[in-house]
Amino acid sequence: KTGVRNKIDGPTPVELEPLVNSFNQLLAAEADRRNKLRSALERLAHVLRTPLTVLQSRRYFNLDDQSAVREQTNRMLNIVELELKKVSTSQGAGVGTQRTVPIEPILARIVSAYSGLPRLDVTQAQLEFDLKVLTPDLSFFGEAYDLEDAFGTVLENALRYAQHLVTVRARPAQNADPAAWLELTVADDGVGFPSGFIEQFSSDYPLKGSSSDSYGLGLSIVSDITRKYGGTITLKNLTEGGAQVVLLLPRGKI
Repeated sequence: KTGVRNKIDGPTPVELEPLVNSFNQLLAAEADRRNKLRSALERLAHVLRTPLTVLQSRRYFNLDDQSAVREQTNRMLNIVELELKKVSTSQGAGVGTQRTVPIEPILARIVSAYSGLPRLDVTQAQLEFDLKVLTPDLSFFGEAYDLEDAFGTVLENALRYAQHLVTVRARPAQNADPAAWLELTVADDGVGFPSGFIEQFSSDYPLKGSSSDSYGLGLSIVSDITRKYGGTITLKNLTEGGAQVVLLLPRGKI
């Protein structure tokens, strides 16, 4: 349950050995099934996302072609995200699969990957990223790929709309038990969420933002991930301008 072991081992009474062996085989088979299913869908998403994003961002001189291509690419991208969402929500945290995962290496790796990408709008300035983990040994208790999916999706939305700066902070929870929960905050200096979006947002009703991209769908996937662990996602428009997303996630114990 704590994630320290992924099978039952150690001295076992002789009469329980067949049961323990069968249980370990079941755990291994379930973990293998989950990994294969997720890997297959991630490969599919990777293969489809890149060409669709290229098509979506190209400038078409014929307005009819531009409208048709963007409509269809948006539709296909949403299908990809919806299928990934189904897998994310159908796979609860399995027995023995949760781990104490250090936060800083994962956040730093994802920020580094995104910071090297060109912006879709060539007129936009290169972004600056400000990442700080305010407790050096801060960790997440869960499955690493859930943390990667949630943070990567929120960060992707932030850099899409930011003007110059994306700020990332990870710290023990401020409004919950800090020994049991952590807060992961991503903020940008863009135009903020559209009027009414925060009030209407839900994991079951993705909304469209100020562009043709449905970032509400991505945030709804993040909401499902946080709810899987009993956490929350909080959206806010900053008074100085820009949007902020706060994820409440279970904190690992070292």
